[in-house]
Amino acid sequence: MKVALVIYQFDETKGGVEGYAANFSRQLVAHGHEVHVFCAKRGGPAPERIVFHDVPVTKFWSPLAVRSFARNSARMLRKESFDIIHGFSRTYCQDIYRIGGGCHAEYLRQTYPWANTLFGRIFIALNPRHRAIIALEKKRYDKRNYKRLTAISELTKLEIVREFGVPPGNITVIYNAVDAARFAPERLLPLRAEMRQKLGLAADETAILFVGTGWQRKGLRYLIEAMSLLGEAKTRLIVVGEGNVSAYRKIAANAGVAPRIIFAGHSSRVEEYYAASDIFAFPSLHDAFGTAVLEAMAAGLPVVCSRFAGASEIITDGMDSLLVEDPRDAATLAARIKVLLDPRKRKEIGARARITALKYSYEENYRRTMRVYEDVLTMKKSGGGD
Repeated sequence: MKVALVIYQFDETKGGVEGYAANFSRQLVAHGHEVHVFCAKRGGPAPERIVFHDVPVTKFWSPLAVRSFARNSARMLRKESFDIIHGFSRTYCQDIYRIGGGCHAEYLRQTYPWANTLFGRIFIALNPRHRAIIALEKKRYDKRNYKRLTAISELTKLEIVREFGVPPGNITVIYNAVDAARFAPERLLPLRAEMRQKLGLAADETAILFVGTGWQRKGLRYLIEAMSLLGEAKTRLIVVGEGNVSAYRKIAANAGVAPRIIFAGHSSRVEEYYAASDIFAFPSLHDAFGTAVLEAMAAGLPVVCSRFAGASEIITDGMDSLLVEDPRDAATLAARIKVLLDPRKRKEIGARARITALKYSYEENYRRTMRVYEDVLTMKKSGGGD
């Protein structure tokens, strides 16, 4: 098969959609397909046997970057012939679109309380960036601009059905995948002592890990507040990812826990932080999935996860991790973390978390996606679009 993958940034060193697309491209190549990637930015080592097409974009203003990538990638794609065009970014020229980020309007409503006010709705309607993104979403979900959709969670699927009126039967849920070998506990164990020493963690301190960017959306504030409610427990919070460190240091200082927070910055070797940690916390306000949850589970860590994250759908509360209904409730978040301060409980739940994560391999993800490819190829051969 000749396959085109369309994504704004292609970079296997990143998480989220960038990392997924890079891993999926490797799966395609390994199975003998001809792979073309249309992107505006590239980072990290490029997989072999992939043909790259650089999509020009207007970068000086984000609304123009969004629009120009969609427009120029469509123009370039129409000049060639592909069996499957698979979209991953805000585009509207594709056979299959992978819904990896949910609905922009819902993200705003969940993350920013002002977005639910009259002023907020007016601001969103007038803001050029939000207008550009929402307009592209509407165009993308027009039935004339796709043949099938995949979503990385039921949560995301329901958002799109509700917001854009997409028929539920047009969307197949395919959960994210994880490299279980990379995060295997037996591989991480030898890294633990050295990494904890680097971080300045004492032997009797329980390390709680947070991984991600977009700290407001991912609820870091509430996790810091929860840290202040853990009493005399010897706990430290490790924050891996990029964000406004100075603002969150102030939040930590106001909560009286600044000395207990470690801001580690971005890392392409995130497995070292899983190795050093004992609990993973993901109090997101809105997340289509949350691949870091699956990575933590693969590493054998028990997770405290928000119901607002799509990854919560693969978790059995109390068995392989713990769930919180509302991550803004710092007291409940702290109570769930306290359950896992018991080393025996952590070990039991973490072991079951690893077993759950093993179900979500890249190979299984590839097989499920290929079934959607086959459906689309059948539709194209028959000249159908429904």
